[in-house]
Amino acid sequence: GGEGGGAREMECWTLISTPGFAVKEISQVPMQDPATGAFRPQENSYLNGADGPAPALLNAFSTAIEAIRAPSARGTPLPKVLYIQGQRWGSALPAPVSIGGRDSTGRAETTATVMGVAYEASTPALVYPRPTEGDRADYLADDDQGIYYAGDFTSQRAPGFEAAALSGMDAAEHIRALLLSGKWKHKPQDSPLSVCPQ
Repeated sequence: GGEGGGAREMECWTLISTPGFAVKEISQVPMQDPATGAFRPQENSYLNGADGPAPALLNAFSTAIEAIRAPSARGTPLPKVLYIQGQRWGSALPAPVSIGGRDSTGRAETTATVMGVAYEASTPALVYPRPTEGDRADYLADDDQGIYYAGDFTSQRAPGFEAAALSGMDAAEHIRALLLSGKWKHKPQDSPLSVCPQ
C-alpha cells in the first residue's frame, strides 16, 4: 500500500475450464443457432449473466479451491469480484489426429458432437515432443523466397496456443540460423531483423 493507506490490494485471475466443463456448457447452449446452424455471437448478457458460463466457472473454481484454502479461511467467501468477462472458445484445445487412439478426424471415445461439431470432452496431451531430425518441420519455409509461416496449424504438436508459440519460436530459430551461417539469400533490408531496432 501507499502512504496514507490509499492503495488496495487487488488480484486479477484468468480461469480456463476443463474440456468437460466446456462441452457441458456447449451442449446446453450450442455455439450455433439450432434452426439455422449460424454461429451465435457471444453476448455479455449470456456470458456473464446469472446463468452464464462465467459465473458458473467462478462458482466451480470457488468450490474447487475451498478444500485447499488455509483452515482459517475455509467457509469464508472469496473477495468480491469487481469485474468478470466470459469468453467461449469452442476449439481452443482441439484434439490431434491419429494420436492417443484418435482416428484421422481427431475423434475418440471422449469426443462429444454438438450440432455436427466435434468437441473434445477430455484433456488431451497439450504438448507432444518437438519434431525429430528428418521429421517435417513445425513451420512452413521457403528459404529461396524468404517466406515463413508458423502457427498451430503447421505444427505437429497438439493444436492450440502452446503449439502456435512453439512453432513461431522454431521458425525464428531457423531464420536466425540462416542469418548467422551466412546462408540468408536476400538483401540486408529483406532480413526479418531489419525491422528490429539496432
